[in-house]
Amino acid sequence: MKLRNNMLFLVIALIVALVLGACAPAAAPEAAPPAESAAQPEAAAPAGAIQRGGTLTWARGSVPENLDVAWTENNADAWVVVNIMEPLVRVDSTGTKIEPSLAESWDVSEDGMVYTFHMRPNVKFHDGTDMTVDDVVYSLMRARDTGLWNWSLANTESIEAVDESTVQITLAEKSAEFLAGL
Repeated sequence: MKLRNNMLFLVIALIVALVLGACAPAAAPEAAPPAESAAQPEAAAPAGAIQRGGTLTWARGSVPENLDVAWTENNADAWVVVNIMEPLVRVDSTGTKIEPSLAESWDVSEDGMVYTFHMRPNVKFHDGTDMTVDDVVYSLMRARDTGLWNWSLANTESIEAVDESTVQITLAEKSAEFLAGL
């Protein structure tokens, strides 16, 4: 009886294996070698170099609820926002320093109250229009006056365009964590 049960088990296992094997997708044909005249792909950027532009393809298990950076509080939405919007400055890859982003550099006054940001040239929005310092001023003032994260700009006395490539933020009080909060 034991031998008969073992044989029945083996026959069922073999049938299941054959059925599953028949359901598997067909193997993809091997790609033909490239033709001699085909253009060679561009060399990859050196390690550590920033690559701007291109297409980001990202699989997600849900649809974002809110992509308004001033009002985003959902962690899953924040991960999308940080990949489609840039701040003036950001934390570096080590998490220990602040580095340029939209601002290519900045100066801090001797008293620590005035931050002058020099904007990166030729920044474009997704539709191809140029980003201006007026856009930066508007975005910062909106973030200061509304939203869930307005505490990070609550210490600002003024936010203004100095010229076509410079934004100046004057603080109400000196703040060691201002750049990190920005």
